[in-house]
Amino acid sequence: DCPDQKRAQLLFFVGKDQMDIENLGPETVDTLVSLGLVNDPSDFFTCNYDKLLEIPGFGPKKVELIRQGVEKARRQPFVRVLASLGVPDLGPKLAQLFLEAGFKTYSALCEALENQTEELLSLPGVAERTVESLKSGLLKPRVSRLMAKLAEAGLTMEAQTPEGPVSSVFEGSVWCVTGSFLQFQPRSLAEKEILKRSGRVVSAVSGTTTHLLAGSGAGSKLQKAQSLGIQIVSEQTFLEALEQERLPGT
Repeated sequence: DCPDQKRAQLLFFVGKDQMDIENLGPETVDTLVSLGLVNDPSDFFTCNYDKLLEIPGFGPKKVELIRQGVEKARRQPFVRVLASLGVPDLGPKLAQLFLEAGFKTYSALCEALENQTEELLSLPGVAERTVESLKSGLLKPRVSRLMAKLAEAGLTMEAQTPEGPVSSVFEGSVWCVTGSFLQFQPRSLAEKEILKRSGRVVSAVSGTTTHLLAGSGAGSKLQKAQSLGIQIVSEQTFLEALEQERLPGT
């Protein structure tokens, strides 16, 4: 990268809407780069900030505030890490969509981009152009190396559901939820139960879908699932599966 590109990447990474590293403004970033302490974003979490004490204007209190900001950012959720890479089209909203759909790590998302394009395209707002853009960005060796260094620096590298996973009994399953339900209003409550058990949720039925949770008025999604031989799960069967902590059909 040329110096201007590198500077833009570093400033983007530390920005308020990305990793939000407090007390790391443009002048401080420029100083860290000029001292050879920071070359890529992972260096913010590993460099020796004591070197700043040799620079006029950087007293012990200011350096300590920078350290505190860095340590706070080290605990940012994985969605922030993804959205801070500067990959075109991969902002916080899309990153969150992928994580909620079950692609909870960088490697899982890369694997999906390489082998599960159809499943990604079934997510709301994800077009072929978006997938191609993400392929050209996330699959770059440079990004892969950066993610490995960020992991080594101790950043959060996996998405967690707010409640924490209940179990992994739905692991490997891909669900589409459609229709109206008695116990799940709104039906996103049913989707959360799937995600908490390590299943994936998509918005459209495709060849990769394994289960359709069908409520009343399921309509065209039910018809497509039947034509593809996808397992149809009623609300009652779903409730029983949750109570018994098993995947329907097993």
